Amino acid sequence: MHSGAGVIAMRLVHVVRGVLWVGSVAFIAALLLPALRVAGPASGAVMQQMGKRIPPLMLTTSLLTVLSGLGLYARDSGGFSSSWMRSGQGLTFGTGGILALIAVIHGMAVNSPTGKRMGMLAAGMQPAGADGCRAVRSLSRTS
Repeated sequence: MHSGAGVIAMRLVHVVRGVLWVGSVAFIAALLLPALRVAGPASGAVMQQMGKRIPPLMLTTSLLTVLSGLGLYARDSGGFSSSWMRSGQGLTFGTGGILALIAVIHGMAVNSPTGKRMGMLAAGMQPAGADGCRAVRSLSRTS
């Protein structure tokens, strides 16, 4: 994949998937999770869908970003030439790659299982939330 079209395809995958990966994390952390916290039990259906869909999406996106970046790094470095890897560009790309690998490992070890647990908890919250609301209403009528 050292042809012009191959490099363009790797760059396109790397940039588009990288933007999707970082943008998704920012959206979830800054907007979605705080809104779900405010919604409380009413957020059960959304949390259930997030637990099913987000972990595989994030894993696929992060792996495609890292693998395409590794391919570009191998191409730019001339097959991982140590002299290029010690250059400013090599150090910059290498540092970014190491940080991305740390993020992928963290996502696989922590975020993915947490997302799955959120989905399972949300599935249990919906029926319990409705029963809980009925119980509260019946208690308020009797008092």
